[in-house]
Amino acid sequence: MIVPVRDALKNNSGTFELQDKLREVISPFLAEDIARTYDNVSRRLSQYSYESQHLIKRVRSDDNKVKKELEHDERYVRLLYHTMKKAISARAEFVCKEKQNSLNKL
Repeated sequence: MIVPVRDALKNNSGTFELQDKLREVISPFLAEDIARTYDNVSRRLSQYSYESQHLIKRVRSDDNKVKKELEHDERYVRLLYHTMKKAISARAEFVCKEKQNSLNKL
């Protein structure tokens, strides 16, 4: 689940393409939720440049509007992290239940 999102961010892939890949491993609802959040993040990150594996956005120190945008960018990245965490937890819970069911049948 992490690899498709990471690759989508690296390659600037489309939202629906990511959603289709995620549907292979998680529920459609969670895949849509991650894809929607990814879309917001990828649009915001397109304004940044990559330098030495870091995202850089140069702003004037007195530009309060851009500072607010940076705060929103951070919130969207955190929301993507939280959404991924929720989906990973749901997937892990599902796998554990399936494993428990298979062990109970023995």
